[in-house]
Amino acid sequence: MTEYERIRTAALRALALLKRRAPYDTGNLHDSIKILYRTGEIHIYISGADGNTRGTSARGMAPYAKYTNEPWSQFKPPLAGRKNPNEGWYDRAVIEIINTLAADLGGEVK
Repeated sequence: MTEYERIRTAALRALALLKRRAPYDTGNLHDSIKILYRTGEIHIYISGADGNTRGTSARGMAPYAKYTNEPWSQFKPPLAGRKNPNEGWYDRAVIEIINTLAADLGGEVK
C-alpha cells in the first residue's frame, strides 16, 4: 500500500468515525459530514447552509451543527436554560479521531 493509500484509508476511517458519533435524529447532520480531497490536503467537514435551508436542496446542509455540540447556556431562548443532550459530541469524536489517525499512520499525539 502506498503512503497516499494509507493516508486516504485513514481519512475515510476518520470520516466514518465522525459520522458514527454524530447525533442522529433525521440523519441530516450525518449526511452533512463530508470529505474533500485536494492536492496535498484532505478536509473532513460539516457542511453549512448554501443559502437555501428548506426543502430537498437543503439535505446534507447543517447550519445548526454548532448547536448540537455546544452548551445551550450560551445561546438565546429557546435553547438558553436547557441542557444539550449531545453536548461535547464533536469534541469527543475529534479526540478519538486524532488518536485513531496516530495509531493508523504510526504517529504520536502530543
